[in-house]
Amino acid sequence: MSAVSRHALSKSLYGKALAVAVAAFMTVGFSSTAMVRAQDASPAASPAAECDAPEFVATGPATPESMAGMDMGTPAATPVANETPEPADQGTPADAATADEITAAAENLIGCVNGGDLEGAVALMTDTFLQDTFDTTSTTEAVDNLQGQTFDNPQISNPRTYEDGSVSADVSYGQGQYQLVGEVWHFVQDGEYWKIDELGHFTPPFDGDAAVVGVPLTSTTAADGTITYSIVPNTPTVVQPEVLVLHAANGDTVPHEIVVLKLPDGADPNGLLDGSIKDSDIEFIGQISVDPGQEADLVLQNLPVGLYTLACFFPGPDGAPHAAHGMISQIEVTAAS
Repeated sequence: MSAVSRHALSKSLYGKALAVAVAAFMTVGFSSTAMVRAQDASPAASPAAECDAPEFVATGPATPESMAGMDMGTPAATPVANETPEPADQGTPADAATADEITAAAENLIGCVNGGDLEGAVALMTDTFLQDTFDTTSTTEAVDNLQGQTFDNPQISNPRTYEDGSVSADVSYGQGQYQLVGEVWHFVQDGEYWKIDELGHFTPPFDGDAAVVGVPLTSTTAADGTITYSIVPNTPTVVQPEVLVLHAANGDTVPHEIVVLKLPDGADPNGLLDGSIKDSDIEFIGQISVDPGQEADLVLQNLPVGLYTLACFFPGPDGAPHAAHGMISQIEVTAAS
């Protein structure tokens, strides 16, 4: 669910660019942390289950009044230089009974979303997940963000358990007409329910010949402090493959994303920023977010021949999206000769 957006997005511009993304998930999808890892085998398709969720509690956006007197916690200590970080718990393959329980938890969440019970789906999300995904713990906003989401042909595999009592499963699914998504859904138990608490990201399995295009995500700062962002693929054209993999590498110190859009023929991509391109003329193709220093794959299948726009709409220091500071480019998919 990557959603990725624990990041404070420029929601007006971002929403405008994705207004036609009928199948886009939670505006930015469940994909979040860019932890790319291989999958040993193609998982079997899993059917959607009916929604079994705790009672939904409607909560609105946090206000200064509601936050008054809240304990915001103690700031984390500054890491000691050259200190070796503790290795992350990679988990252990679950036994058969636990694996069934983990798979059922993932199927339950999918069943809630695909069945249209969005309140039930949100009730199966922890506050941590809501904050990381929607940049708010408001359950009513989360329901709004889930409108129109479905998981196309979801596949669940690799159930694992962790020392802290949490569990996870790899979930791959189709998002929209072209994108394949791979996410690691981490669950924690809350009473009788398993709730999604965290996300990882992996390259989903796919069939067919693939073309891989590198897309470095970088920035430069001029002497006067002006920041210029870059999202330039390592080739301007690619012969139409069965699967196009945009391999994003974030060499910057801030998070970035790749949003792929199809614009009207001859349209200037800057029309996304000045409003000269109508929402109805923008076709959403796919999206992935990448944390600083991380890499991730945006997997697109059966992409038609055409010119596609790549952009990042995360906000810069001045509040304008990175695309307004140069983080917008194009790549052309050409027909085989």
